[in-house]
Amino acid sequence: RTLNHIGLVLRMQGRIKESMEKHKRALDIQLEKLGENHLETVVTFMLMGHIFQAQRNHEKAEAIFRNCLAILLQFLPNGHPDLAIAYGDLASALQCQQKTAEAIKMR
Repeated sequence: RTLNHIGLVLRMQGRIKESMEKHKRALDIQLEKLGENHLETVVTFMLMGHIFQAQRNHEKAEAIFRNCLAILLQFLPNGHPDLAIAYGDLASALQCQQKTAEAIKMR
């Protein structure tokens, strides 16, 4: 979590490259220790997706958000607030790519 928190601070300071490096380091540790389908790992993926979204790399953000949503759907009950956030993130990435019809289905 500490690496992700540092990454968030760096992102708020506009230090995007350094922020992504911290998130990648956190992700490497989480993948090794927790696996891809762990909720903490999903949080790190989501943070990275937000960076790609801010960099206007909407295709990469979409792929990450789709993967995160698929994992969350395995573990969280319908109506969970984190699912709503994940759907919203995916819808945002879709809308930025002019995939409005698909984005509307997400909201």
